[in-house]
Amino acid sequence: MRRLAILAGLAAAPATGQTVTPCTTEADARHIVEPWEDHIRSYANGAVRIALTDTGDLTAGALRVLVLTPPYDGPNGARYCHVIGWTEDVGFATLRFGDMIPTYDPATGLTLAVPARFYDPALDMSNTGLLQIRVNQATGDVLAAFLVTGGD
Repeated sequence: MRRLAILAGLAAAPATGQTVTPCTTEADARHIVEPWEDHIRSYANGAVRIALTDTGDLTAGALRVLVLTPPYDGPNGARYCHVIGWTEDVGFATLRFGDMIPTYDPATGLTLAVPARFYDPALDMSNTGLLQIRVNQATGDVLAAFLVTGGD
């Protein structure tokens, strides 16, 4: 069974919010930002796929990250599907997908660092930082943390 969690304590100033949830309507292929070749990445020989989605919300939180991971589940061999947003209902204001930096450590898995900006409508504030996504292929776990790097 897949476990979804939030990675804590990665830096001195983590912010609250970012969530990892099973795919729902945000995962619709119509939401993948075009051109697709610029907004979809493959890792681990294609076993892990990452895509930038834009739900078209007229708020500053329409962008999310879609993550497809092994293990392959069920008779049709489907991958696990996860959506990462600022909260379950709000995405990010900016995700600089082209500046994403992947690293791999056999002990922790694939880690992706994406420069980002969130807007929290409840607090009427935004800030810049680094969205860190960690993928464990063996378990299907996807962890996310937002590290604040700037102040607005």
